[in-house]
Amino acid sequence: MTVSAVRAPSRWVAPAIGAFAAIVGFWGAWIPSYWGDEAASLMSAVRPLASLPAELLHVDAVHGVYYLLLHAWVDLFGLSEAATRSLSAIAIGLAASGIVLLGARWWSPSVGATAGIVFALLPRTTDLAIEARSYALAIAAAVWLTLWIASIIRRGGARRLEWVGYAVATAASGALFLYLLFLPAVHLATALTATRVGPDPEPAATRVARTRVLRGWLRATVGAAVLSLPFVAVTLAQKDQVAFLANRGYLTLQNVFATQWFSAPGTAVALWIPIVLGIVASFSVGRRGPLGRLAAGLRTPASAADPHAPRSVPALWPTLVWLLLPTLALVLLDIAIAPSYNMRYTAYSLPAAALLAGAGLVALSGWIARVPGASVPLVICGLLAVAVAVAPHYTSQRTEFAKDGGADFRAAADAIAADGGPGDALLFGESVRPSRNPRLVYRLYPDRFTGMADPQLRIAYDRKAGLWDTLAPVSDVASGLTAQRLWLIERPAAGHTAADTLTLMDAGYRLVQRTTLPRTEVLRFERTTGGNP
Repeated sequence: MTVSAVRAPSRWVAPAIGAFAAIVGFWGAWIPSYWGDEAASLMSAVRPLASLPAELLHVDAVHGVYYLLLHAWVDLFGLSEAATRSLSAIAIGLAASGIVLLGARWWSPSVGATAGIVFALLPRTTDLAIEARSYALAIAAAVWLTLWIASIIRRGGARRLEWVGYAVATAASGALFLYLLFLPAVHLATALTATRVGPDPEPAATRVARTRVLRGWLRATVGAAVLSLPFVAVTLAQKDQVAFLANRGYLTLQNVFATQWFSAPGTAVALWIPIVLGIVASFSVGRRGPLGRLAAGLRTPASAADPHAPRSVPALWPTLVWLLLPTLALVLLDIAIAPSYNMRYTAYSLPAAALLAGAGLVALSGWIARVPGASVPLVICGLLAVAVAVAPHYTSQRTEFAKDGGADFRAAADAIAADGGPGDALLFGESVRPSRNPRLVYRLYPDRFTGMADPQLRIAYDRKAGLWDTLAPVSDVASGLTAQRLWLIERPAAGHTAADTLTLMDAGYRLVQRTTLPRTEVLRFERTTGGNP
């Protein structure tokens, strides 16, 4: 049996697991309310295309490519939560299918299939699958760009056009998600450790091909850096937009080792076990003793009988770089330069975690069954254990107020739509954090407010070089209000509710109803008899 035959999964496996990941990811996408970051995506996607460059030169250049994609997507499928988030779910499916192929190439088909399923179940994966942001697309780009470089390495890197395409694709990936520009370091590790470089397996030919691949990688990486330079310059000029990270305290051991991939410490323990087993087993292939017996699960019967088989899985090293570099780079930037770490920013390392966990589950199954290769029933048991461990997080992600610790914009909009109507006026309290501003209720669910007055609006967001509306305070417009019924949306934590309520009472209105939601209050006012005209 040839190496390529051993490494090739059945034709249907990758698409089937990709479809499984997309369905698991998409299920319940319509349940949680939009939250503040998704508001930035939607507002950018629906604004006139001609006004988008002005926004991106001012803020959010790092998300510009995604906003363009989402603009086309909502034109086709609409603005509902299910429609906008489906793009991310599809990207998760594409990523999972790529992980199956990559795992098969770097380890074995059984590792690839197991890793693809593990990836589909990871809590961070299922969270990002129902989020209208660029992270899921970045994960898919990382997987397929790595598959591309793996193919170039296997062919020997002799085709110049391939390297040109790799440079362009790397720069485009960086434009989709800035930190994907770290990915060539993973690909360098791949080129340095691959045992098969080029079509000729002879050692001398492999050395020549490896040198050619390394030169091609260097030229392509420099080319990608040159192509990315204008984009990087613009994003660096906008670095103040992540200044909020200084006040969030994200850089903690729990976030680094648990939350960024696994949501909670208990789940992290359950999933770190197969990851560590995968690392140990991959390092111990071909060795003797207990570790060698553990690694037997990663070897096919044919490779187990080969005395010249490698003493470790070469792909272990680039996978470790892929797993650790995104976090390490952000941690160092956070400590040495400026606050930079955010759990979502490391999402493109999720495939590496899944690959190592997949290798661990396969190795453990072979060790328990005492046979080379995977024991399918035992791998299935391991996957079921993973599913049980992550199930509480999956269900909690798919509740109405799941996003951002209690985003309730849709509930606020529905509370007004239930009793409001044309001729009513909408008012919005102030908020320190733009991503939690009550005004987003209006922008995210405009269909609930048809025919209602918007007296506070001074400059609409799509008519300026920025992202958010410019509003007058409630106190500036209260004396000129004429509507018989008002709706005031407040965020109590901002501390303006009492003052705005008194202002409206002084203007001739009385409070008749208060709806309290997890983060927002909706107050209904009606004009008093004999009130100010």
